[in-house]
Amino acid sequence: MKKKIKEIGNDVLIHEPVEFINPENLVLKSNIVISTFAYVAAGKGTWVADHVHIATHTSISGGGFCILESFCGVSAGVRIITGSADPSGLTSSVLPREFQSVNRSFVHVGRYAELFSNVVVTPGVTIGEGAVVGAGSFVNKDLEPWSIYVGSPARKIGVRNKEEILKRLDELKEKYNIVPTDFSEII
Repeated sequence: MKKKIKEIGNDVLIHEPVEFINPENLVLKSNIVISTFAYVAAGKGTWVADHVHIATHTSISGGGFCILESFCGVSAGVRIITGSADPSGLTSSVLPREFQSVNRSFVHVGRYAELFSNVVVTPGVTIGEGAVVGAGSFVNKDLEPWSIYVGSPARKIGVRNKEEILKRLDELKEKYNIVPTDFSEII
């Protein structure tokens, strides 16, 4: 028997086929779209807040924790890696768990952040509120809020107009009576 998603809100659209691993550790709030061929391994815990799109061919894997806050975007082909093999020990994933050397960690994507196509995010990274990461970038360190990053490794090339963006979002929230999810209790 398939396990069920731990929590699922209103207006969650899942375009099959999508693969969920450890769905009992997955929380999906409301107004979420998960596109075809997405792979979500909830690991120790994965929380997806309101108004989030996880695009086609995206994967969240590694067995750690993942937090996607309200209004963030995860474009096609993004790889969010929350844990990885420890190269100082046995690394084969087909070994019994007690023999595997694995480091479990987290990835935290802040509100209003955007990960464009084919971005790779490594374990232990926080992407600040409103940060944008350009297509094909490799993120291996924390990113500052409201900044624009590109490259491999990702480097800061600019800043976003926080005040203008938040003003537009406030208008949207007021018009449609939107209240973003608060994940502060798990952060």
